[in-house]
Amino acid sequence: GAMDASAAAAGVASPAAAVPIPSWLQAIFDAERFVTWLNLSSSDGSTDGVVTDRAVLGGFGEGEAKPGDAESKSAERSSALAAPRDLVAQAWKSCDRLLRAALVDDTAAPAASGGEMVGTVLSVGAMGVWTREKDAALAEWASDVFAAKYGADAALTADSTAALDPSDLSVTHAAFLEHACLSDTPQPQLQLRFALLAAANRLVARALPLVVLPSDAGGLAAGGTLGSLISTSRYLLFRDVKTHWCEVVLENTAISKPTRRPRVTVNRFAAVHSLDPALTVFGQMACQLLSAPAEALRQKTTTPHIAFEVQLQHERVAGESGPYRESFGDVARELMGLASEPRGSSGSREAYGHDEVAGDDGDGLRLPPTLRVSSTGAGGAGGSSPPSSPGSGDADAGARRAPALGLFVPCANRTAKGHENRDRMLPAAGVSCPDDLDRYQALGRIIGAAIRTKVRMPLSLPTQVWRPLVAEAVTIHDVARVDDFFVHHILAPLRAADSSEAFDAVFGDSLLASLVLTDNTVVDATPAAVSRAKDGSRVVSFPLRDAAAAWMATVRVHEASAQVAALRCGIAEVVPPAVLSLLTAADLERMVCGRPHVDVDMLRRHTEYSAGLTEHAEHIGFFWSVLREFSQENRLRFVKFAWAQERLPTTDREYAAGNVRMLLKPWPLSGDPDGALPLADTCWFNVALPPYSSRAVMRRQLLRAIQHGAGLDADAV
Repeated sequence: GAMDASAAAAGVASPAAAVPIPSWLQAIFDAERFVTWLNLSSSDGSTDGVVTDRAVLGGFGEGEAKPGDAESKSAERSSALAAPRDLVAQAWKSCDRLLRAALVDDTAAPAASGGEMVGTVLSVGAMGVWTREKDAALAEWASDVFAAKYGADAALTADSTAALDPSDLSVTHAAFLEHACLSDTPQPQLQLRFALLAAANRLVARALPLVVLPSDAGGLAAGGTLGSLISTSRYLLFRDVKTHWCEVVLENTAISKPTRRPRVTVNRFAAVHSLDPALTVFGQMACQLLSAPAEALRQKTTTPHIAFEVQLQHERVAGESGPYRESFGDVARELMGLASEPRGSSGSREAYGHDEVAGDDGDGLRLPPTLRVSSTGAGGAGGSSPPSSPGSGDADAGARRAPALGLFVPCANRTAKGHENRDRMLPAAGVSCPDDLDRYQALGRIIGAAIRTKVRMPLSLPTQVWRPLVAEAVTIHDVARVDDFFVHHILAPLRAADSSEAFDAVFGDSLLASLVLTDNTVVDATPAAVSRAKDGSRVVSFPLRDAAAAWMATVRVHEASAQVAALRCGIAEVVPPAVLSLLTAADLERMVCGRPHVDVDMLRRHTEYSAGLTEHAEHIGFFWSVLREFSQENRLRFVKFAWAQERLPTTDREYAAGNVRMLLKPWPLSGDPDGALPLADTCWFNVALPPYSSRAVMRRQLLRAIQHGAGLDADAV
């Protein structure tokens, strides 16, 4: 009925009235029949228990996941499935047909009439041409609409967003403005397309426990199974479908028997300004975590939920979760080249009475990686020179410094004003000996533990890293996001040169046959892509431009493949590959890093007040007013002060799912409150605020606390 109304508003015939019924609509009908049948065939209406008994996990955690209830449920389900065998086969065909109807082939050409796209594109009258980007944006927008409409009161089920009425999706919704690619699409078309995606999501949510998802890129590329089709269609899935499935898999692959958590000892004072990788916080943690059994990091949900214990030497710290979360932030800052110092160390920064703190402006002197050319070259590439060493020219007074670990280097766009992703860091291609790859694997384990325990790590990595972690292919477009100069000023002119004159005008004989990667590693071209110049040097000539361009693109796309593979290996030791194969690169980045944004209204909705204090107290009003006026940078500093973590959940549902809340407590000390600093129990996200006499005092003292970093170390206040 909603689809009929949307079609009428669009001025087209109702899809249901079409003769014959379109295959995609018939697939929806079949899907609804299958979902209904699944509910009837299960006594509790749930298929979650099947996940531990099927081959969904690809052997991950075999013998460790709880077998009891799952085996009995699976046996019951197997007998239920055995009877209507034909219906099951028909259901799989319906799911396959529906997903293939929704999948968009971006390479297909528009038909001459009606704007319909040839291939697997769904285009019904006013629905026009849909792209992969538009579908992903629509799925994300629908998830945002659901979160805004129901907030923390939403039931945490797998198909909640799919239950939205299409009329709930209005172009006047605030979240719509965040998806620019949908701006030229009429609202009725959006609602019609949503109806299709909702049907697909309802079916996939019920079918996921019964299919095998591919565990790597090879399984995904092989295709031919419903699992690979669902993984290929991941960008069509709503956030709650993927989140619910991930939580089920993580819960069922945690170790079933209580075991002693691994213990990690860290001396953060030894790590300050250390150039020895072994003495950094990451170096100390990596060595100890690699020696621990991987399954020991898959701890059951506890309070607090931590994968390993962290003991901070020479720091008076009470509790477990505060040091645990703090260690993830320390590792991320070290890897990204950000200064990280223990509480109370002499290098801690204070900025009394100022909201903004000077930081790195990103304007280092590092030149973008490019092809090696001679000093006499012509055109846009001719004046280039090889890039300087990582981090050179970046010795300003800001927080960023050259990473002591050497595992990551700044991307080329960092030196180019106006380009995107200037803060992104790439794995160093030259760091490839076995010991170095072990460090990437250790980082993968740490990231896996962060995913399991819902700790955020502010890792500034590009899609060139996130995409292969979820078995998605990296393209030259991902390279352009971190090295615009190479793609648009070297590769594009090389491919566009249609004559020797055009080639010589840009490159001449200066295009030497070697490629300088992001970390200054030099790669020589293959013989098929080069020729000899008059002086005997190996250069790229016009006849070999296509071969050279293909070689360059391949090298840059895969320049860090060995390091990313080690990283993925470490993650897969803690998190099942079945989880990764259902996520997009953006999903994984949000799951690991969160967002560098603090929504004060959302935090206030998830704030509680202990006995003797209410939100109507005068100094509590001062607090919320000051926090609202803080910059995002200082809001994040407050979160770190109060919770030893730099990122908060991004939705009300994430707060609820992670049992996250802030507790404001009465001031426990005597004396003049205006001279005291706030106190924080970082293990529990508790903050005790002195009853300051004015808003100005609240602002001054709160800034002192968050800039100084007081909160984790018991003797820092």
